[in-house]
Amino acid sequence: MKKALWKTRLGLAAAVCLLLSASVRADDEKAVPLTDSVEEGDLVHFGMFEQDADDSSGSWKELEWRVLDCDDGEALLITEKCIAAMPYEQAQETTEIEDLEVTWETCSLREWLNQSFFNIAFSEKEQDCILATTVITPDNGDIDGGEDTDDRIFLLSEDEARDYFKRLTDRRAKATERAMEGDGLTVFVSDLTDDTVFWWLRSPGSKQECAQLVGAEGTVAESGYLVSRLDIGVRPVMWVELPGKEIKDSGGDRDYEKHLAEQQAAAQQAAAQEGAPPAGEDAGGSQDGDQETDGVLSPDNDG
Repeated sequence: MKKALWKTRLGLAAAVCLLLSASVRADDEKAVPLTDSVEEGDLVHFGMFEQDADDSSGSWKELEWRVLDCDDGEALLITEKCIAAMPYEQAQETTEIEDLEVTWETCSLREWLNQSFFNIAFSEKEQDCILATTVITPDNGDIDGGEDTDDRIFLLSEDEARDYFKRLTDRRAKATERAMEGDGLTVFVSDLTDDTVFWWLRSPGSKQECAQLVGAEGTVAESGYLVSRLDIGVRPVMWVELPGKEIKDSGGDRDYEKHLAEQQAAAQQAAAQEGAPPAGEDAGGSQDGDQETDGVLSPDNDG
């Protein structure tokens, strides 16, 4: 069992490595296979998931991950792009606010990551490399972070987002074509920051029905957004045991029909749900601890 993700041991050398790697990233950077030769800051490919806007099996491509940390033959990975847009907690048209008072432990996004995503994106050999991790989600003041969880796939916390991505520009993320233009839910894209998007963190916001996220400009929205928001991106995170050589049989069982049915159900839910709150309607307070807002956090002005 891998111990808690949220670490304070990220040393100066590791931080410098990540900052340097981020500063020289290029759009044409090529991902390398995940093996025991990778280092912090590397871009690797591991598993497969739908990434193009069309529904064909040809839209499934290798997932690209950024190596955040390496520790004794193990590595912490986060997807380079948001791979999907979905709520932190699924809600229906008739869902009451009090029914959205969830934690990372109880939210539907955690279930999706550790069941649907885990089973469809990775082959059995790849799944064997993904470590079970004890994940600790700290409280946000009086707002409950929930019980510790044992996860294969999870999200970064507020502290981890700041520790592993020191600069605002390093926290900015784009989304796959599927996440932006698919038939199901679509992620909000900012036109002020070169098409970067909002992405969920697992930490609770200023209310139990809100979860924190990273804005399009890279700021951490500490107050959070309503967990039923439909247009926030997802960047899975996981600890893996580094294999000695590349695993060739990439991807899981790929029950495309089942997966497409899930996508269609999500689209129907989005259509049935009475207008999601306008982007930014449910966030406010301070961002990154140094920027006060007297109104709300707008997707077009998130920093």
